[in-house]
Parts: sequence; structure tokens; C-alpha cells
Amino acid sequence: MDKNAEGGEIEIVWDYVPPEFFEESFCLEQGDFSIEIGKGRAFTRISEDYYNSHPNLDEMLTKQIKTCFLWAQRYRRKPFRITCRGIIPRSRDGQRRPIVKYVEFALEVTEAEDNSSEIRKARAESMRRGAQSSFAQASDRTARKIMKSYSNSLSHPEDEMGYLYEIWEALKKRFADAPDTLAALGLRDNLERFRDLTCNLELKQSRHRGRFDSLREATPEELNAARGIALEMIEKYLKYLDNLEQRGLG
Repeated sequence: MDKNAEGGEIEIVWDYVPPEFFEESFCLEQGDFSIEIGKGRAFTRISEDYYNSHPNLDEMLTKQIKTCFLWAQRYRRKPFRITCRGIIPRSRDGQRRPIVKYVEFALEVTEAEDNSSEIRKARAESMRRGAQSSFAQASDRTARKIMKSYSNSLSHPEDEMGYLYEIWEALKKRFADAPDTLAALGLRDNLERFRDLTCNLELKQSRHRGRFDSLREATPEELNAARGIALEMIEKYLKYLDNLEQRGLG
């Protein structure tokens, strides 16, 4: 990269499918720049001086955008794929210079969703507000872990209960030295029922299915109950992070 091209910009571009994954376009504000997301494309333009002074900025932004999509999976249970297409330097006159780097990652999940107009409107607003929050939460290891576990539960339905239980395990580890905080946040609510669903029933999706002689499919009610408890845990932890940030402790 030519660091002597003063006044130039760096454009970073990501593509994602389906293009309607986020039902409305929005911007993620990030101090000195913003990232626009919508209609199958995400991109940002950053001054070349800023880019050169922040090593590995593209990897950091890719991780944060990935977190936004993981966050949105709480509302958007459908397949998606994200690809970071490249980093494109532009000179002061706006002309592209040769692409200097190529990065790619992809995530895929599956499930049906409710597409009634009221649900779509509420979901779009929740996803827009939450994406900005999740962008900041990308630096929290536990947040990344529990959202990734939830994503894996969608990608691997045959092991869904095991991945959902990982959410509780990550939170328990996070607060190993602060059990009172774990209880105060309500993360132990419905824990006995959650353990039964994910570990103790003779289900093909169970975390401990090797303990049983015969197995059955989990009922829709059992699956929805386990998912609901897991999502509630995620919501409570992300709210905890938001409160820390507001108090300047994050």
C-alpha cells in the first residue's frame, strides 16, 4: 500500500446473502467513521492515514460485523452468508488503486421465521438498535462465545441442545468468581428446567444422549422452551454489558 498518497481513502466492502437479511438499511457509528449495512452489502470508507495507524483494522471490523449478524440471529432464524470482499485504496480523485488484500469468512444457519407485517416491523427496529450495541460488544469474549453457540445450535439441529447448554457454561465460567452477580442478573432463572431439556431427557438432540438406551425426537414445545431460556440468558448478559458501558466500566 502506498502510504505517501496523502488524502486517500480505504474502502472496505462486505457482501452478504440473503440481501434482505436486515429488513432496513442502517449505519453503525464507530467514532471516526461509519459502516453502512443494507441490501446485501456493507461498506465503509476510512482515511488512509487512519487505516495505516490502526494495524489489523480490517480484521477487527470483520469480527464486529460478524457479531452483528450473530446478534441478529435471535430475531432472524434463516440462512445467511457473509463475505469480506476486499480492501480497496482510493486516491484523492476517487480512482481505485489495485486491491491489496482479500479476506473471507462465512456463516450459515437454518430455520423458518414469522413474516407477518407486525413481526417484521418490530424485528427490523430491534435489529437496527441491537446491531449498534452488538458492534461494541464484539470485544467481549463471553458475548462472542454465547452468540456463536446460539448460531451453532441453528446450524447443527441434531446437536442443538448441546450448543444451547454451552451458553450457560460460558456464563457460569464468566462469573465463576462472582456467583452473587450470576444470581442477581437472573441467569439462574429456569436453570433446572433448562438442564432437564438440554441434558436429562432421552432426546436425540440431548447433550448427554449417550447415557440413554433409546432416544426420541424433542417436541416443538421442548425445543422452543430450551431456545427461549437460552435467549433470555443472552439478553440478560448483553443488557449487563450495556449497563457496564453506560457506567464507564466496560
